Amino acid sequence: DLRFEEFELRDIQDDEILAQVMTDSLCMSSYKAMLQGSGHRCIPDDIGRNPIIMGHELCARILRVGCKVKKDYKPGDIFAVQAKMFFGDEIKSPGYCYTTYGGNATNIIVPSEVIDGGDLLPFDGGAYFKASMAEPISCLISALRSSFHLAPNNKDHMMGLRPGGSMAILAGCGPMGLGAAEAAMALDNRPARIVLTDIDEKRVARAQALLKGKNGVKLEILNTNGIGDLPGFLGAGRNQFDDILVMAPVPGVIEQADSLSGIDTCINFFAGPTRKDFYASINFYDVHYNYKHIIGTSGGDIDDMREALRLIEAGEIDVSVLIS
Repeated sequence: DLRFEEFELRDIQDDEILAQVMTDSLCMSSYKAMLQGSGHRCIPDDIGRNPIIMGHELCARILRVGCKVKKDYKPGDIFAVQAKMFFGDEIKSPGYCYTTYGGNATNIIVPSEVIDGGDLLPFDGGAYFKASMAEPISCLISALRSSFHLAPNNKDHMMGLRPGGSMAILAGCGPMGLGAAEAAMALDNRPARIVLTDIDEKRVARAQALLKGKNGVKLEILNTNGIGDLPGFLGAGRNQFDDILVMAPVPGVIEQADSLSGIDTCINFFAGPTRKDFYASINFYDVHYNYKHIIGTSGGDIDDMREALRLIEAGEIDVSVLIS
């Protein structure tokens, strides 16, 4: 039950901030929240009586500051927000939990728990939309940092992408796939080769026009529609891809990732499904004998967000490729 309504905000408390939303972008997580309603793990059960404001990829400008937080914030400051916040075992986020704090609004009240948690992050990177894009970039940085490979003893985990390795981003010509490539090329432990695949020629053509290799990374963007032997088409032998991101919740795409994995490959199922009974076939012989790793990540933490803002402000990541 989505509504566009107008109402007056209450006055802020001494430990709160009144801010004007400058930009808010829309991601698939908001669509899933719309589909699931109070069944979503972050949305309260009482939204029928206390509706929440959606939108979690926001950039805002401070209008007024409560007297208890004036030493750290002032009117005119621009900030991005950490979306995924932890309060003990509870996960909360703008766009999911709050009645006066979400990106799909003109003005918002930033709660004291958000301020106290350090989840307002100053932004000095130019256009407001770039601060909104820091949230999805932080999710991608989290995914790339969560990849892991084995040390020679086959016990210790080396975190992050394999430096100088090969990376595949499957179903990767949508906004988040392009963002993943941008983020991977900006990291210190970047791959030498990134392959993005998709089955929609318009998306492939758009990706080819927007995305360019940099920092010594070879970039390939390919239409795999109708390709029966994907490993052969991509020239893949054992160890062809060290890291694989799955960007669509489709069993066939997961099985493609499985077919492209080699020894010590890490597959990240990044695309969260809406169905809780979601399955795909995986070769567990390779899990045992070839040390194939399967992980999934959702959201990013405050360190990922800070790194996203740093890379955006420094011009290392072109976030315009995410805008569609």
